[in-house]
Amino acid sequence: MLSYSFDILDWYGVAPGLCSSDLWQQWSSSQNYNWNMQQKVVFKKIPMMVARRMSSSSKMALETALQLLEKHTDIDAAVFVSRHGELDRTYHIIKDLVSQKDPSPTSFTMSVHNTSAGLFTIEAKKNIPVSSLSAGADSFQQGLLEVQAMLHSGKNKVLLIDFDGNVPAAYRSRLLFYQDGLVYALGMVIVKGNSCICQQQIKPDSSVVESLPQSLIFLKHYLLKKKSFNVVGCRTQWQWSLNNEV
Repeated sequence: MLSYSFDILDWYGVAPGLCSSDLWQQWSSSQNYNWNMQQKVVFKKIPMMVARRMSSSSKMALETALQLLEKHTDIDAAVFVSRHGELDRTYHIIKDLVSQKDPSPTSFTMSVHNTSAGLFTIEAKKNIPVSSLSAGADSFQQGLLEVQAMLHSGKNKVLLIDFDGNVPAAYRSRLLFYQDGLVYALGMVIVKGNSCICQQQIKPDSSVVESLPQSLIFLKHYLLKKKSFNVVGCRTQWQWSLNNEV
């Protein structure tokens, strides 16, 4: 089975009501956190004229990336991961077409999965390799494999951004591992190392469904300094071992 390791130099997260490391730490210790999706998120790094064209999840992704880039200017590659990307925007484009209406040019332009990745390179003025990846409920874990590929191809410091946004009601009944209304972004600056070790395992029970996206499950255990934990995927399980003292 697959096994790999890395170090996390830094992380940053954005979600309604969660805009600082202290608040995320409180969230990690909470048994039943009440996600208030109505709380306003302040975007400090995104120009207003750019932000007004973006979806909420893409703004969170870009804000997270720019916040980390400000502290780590030597990042030399990036991976943007999102299970659903701009699904809400593309859904409304389809509705307009069915109703024989002209889709909004802005919505059409910003509807591709790599919207956030592209805007990151533009706003950061950073000429680096950037991947945009989606792998269903396993997107975060597969994004980490993409990071490993970049590190082993010679990159020294890779930025991983995992984010997701609203899923239209028409799709929800068909989704496994769906969290209603959860909009968030999590970023990590990753380098080669041995403090985070991941091993792929056979999933023991196919009926197990996680209550949070994989990245937030990882973050919760990481902030709680758990020595070991599992992250469940669709067909496999990922066993993590953390050495916070490395």
